[in-house]
Amino acid sequence: MAINNYQGFTTSLVPVLGGQWNVVTIPVGAIDAVITLEDTTLSFRVASVGSGGATAGAYVPAQGSYVLQGTCAKATNVYLYPAGGTNAVLQVQT
Repeated sequence: MAINNYQGFTTSLVPVLGGQWNVVTIPVGAIDAVITLEDTTLSFRVASVGSGGATAGAYVPAQGSYVLQGTCAKATNVYLYPAGGTNAVLQVQT
């Protein structure tokens, strides 16, 4: 996982495989987490449970983002089901 800190934001790259559920962990204390895909031509689904088929979870279109508002009191796992392999980009306020 690559990590970059810039002016109060932390950005992490998490490799994800297409056509399957991948876990992305949002760290304790993260504020207003934003998840996008590095390959902006791909859509993805996001869910709180990493099971179900390709139609489970909330749909996020290509160039879209998923936002988890608020502060994480504990490490929080979310699951991504991207249309293809790429990196998930997780950006949080620190």
